[in-house]
Amino acid sequence: MKNKISKHIYWGVAFTFALSGSLSSCTNLDENVYSEVKEENFYSNKREIMQAALRPYTHMQAWLAPTGQNGHYYHSELSADQVAWPQKGRHGYDGGDHIRLHYHTWTENENRL
Repeated sequence: MKNKISKHIYWGVAFTFALSGSLSSCTNLDENVYSEVKEENFYSNKREIMQAALRPYTHMQAWLAPTGQNGHYYHSELSADQVAWPQKGRHGYDGGDHIRLHYHTWTENENRL
């Protein structure tokens, strides 16, 4: 009889601890508001706006040419008129590689092939 009572007390205490542990709640109820912009978090100049707007494009080279500048995408799109490679003055000329690729006049000695 004594053994049976101590068994009930043991299970009662174990159940009480399990129940109190499962019914506990958070006490830190501070709210993070994302619908308001504070002055110290807002863009303060044109440079910060440009950095935020152009951030998605910073890793575009890795997507366009997974193997570097000589990737499959680079050759297939430039030679098929899907992408244009502008040349302004001496910038973008790169020895005429892009022009030869565009006009399909490349040779076996090309740097990019």
